[in-house]
Amino acid sequence: MKVAYVFITPRAATYKLGQMILPQLEAGVHGVEVVGMFFFNGNTFILRKGDPIGERLAKVAREQNILLMMCDMCALERNLAKGQPRLRFLAALGMTVLLAHRLTCHSEPKARNLTSGAT
Repeated sequence: MKVAYVFITPRAATYKLGQMILPQLEAGVHGVEVVGMFFFNGNTFILRKGDPIGERLAKVAREQNILLMMCDMCALERNLAKGQPRLRFLAALGMTVLLAHRLTCHSEPKARNLTSGAT
């Protein structure tokens, strides 16, 4: 089964991801294939370069081909990116979301380049 995680509640990225999901992914015992993760609000901060959870997540995302995304407005409001928000439909997750599309992202690591201009 393929799943995508959306981290929206406070501390979801640090607690649920950092203490439950990520250790399972690192150990190869998660039980489902994770195809993507989308971060909202303060959860976006773990995608900053140098963040311990973010660095571990980036390694796993590269190895397991997991798409990492963040809300563009959340990134802009937290000075994690520069640019303008753009509405896109993300069919793989089956929901309308604001993607960090065509932004100059300062938040690294990234599993895939979301600033390439591809739609």
